[in-house]
Amino acid sequence: MREFQRGAAVRLHILHHAAEEEIHGAWMTEELASHGYRISPGTPVPDAAPAGG
Repeated sequence: MREFQRGAAVRLHILHHAAEEEIHGAWMTEELASHGYRISPGTPVPDAAPAGG
């Protein structure tokens, strides 16, 4: 359950920033690290683009 909550928190954080501005992987990795999350460049994240483009 804890891993699910952690994943949900990371995804929510990513979507929060994506809703405000265009984000890039390297910046987002640093942003998440500043909050104590450690993800690798290969970690899948939600696609912030609307369906269909």
